[in-house]
Amino acid sequence: MDKDLFTRHEALRQKGIIIGVVAINQISNGNESLVKKGMMPTVTFTVEVMDESLEDLIYNISCDSFEEALQEGVEYAEKNLISNQVRP
Repeated sequence: MDKDLFTRHEALRQKGIIIGVVAINQISNGNESLVKKGMMPTVTFTVEVMDESLEDLIYNISCDSFEEALQEGVEYAEKNLISNQVRP
C-alpha cells in the first residue's frame, strides 16, 4: 500500500475530516446468493467520510479491498471538501 495514502489520510484528519474503513461480511449482510454466484466478494470494505463529531456522514462507498476503500475516501475528501474550502 502506498505510504503517501496514509500521509494524505493523516493530513485530512488534522483538518477535521475523519475517514474510516469497515469490513463487511456480505453473507451476514444478507447477500449470500450473490456471494455464492461470484457476483460479490465475501468481504467488502466500506469507507465513511465524516466530520470530527462522527455524527455527520458526508460520504460512503463499498469497495472490494481496504486499499481501494481508503483511496476512494481520501480522494473524495481532497476533491470535494479540501479543494472547495468546505469543512464538514
